[in-house]
Amino acid sequence: MTDSEKSKLIYVGPSLRHAQLMRHQIFIGGYPAKVDEIEKSCPNIRELFVPIDQLETAEKAVRTKGTPLNKYFRKAMEV
Repeated sequence: MTDSEKSKLIYVGPSLRHAQLMRHQIFIGGYPAKVDEIEKSCPNIRELFVPIDQLETAEKAVRTKGTPLNKYFRKAMEV
C-alpha cells in the first residue's frame, strides 16, 4: 500500500448534517479539520474513520450488534 492510500480515510458513521459529515465521505491526508469540534459531543468519532481498504470489514462491524464500531455508530446518531 502506498503512503497516499494509507492517508485516505472513509467515514463509516452516520451522516451528521449539522457537522457537514456524510456517511462514506472520503478524506485524503487524515481526519477532517472539523473532527476536533465534533469530538466534543462525540468522543469516539475518530474510530468511525477507517482506511479505505478496511471498509468492508468496518461495515460488517458497524452492522454487528455489540461491536465497538456498532456502539460508536449508535452514539454518533445521538449527536
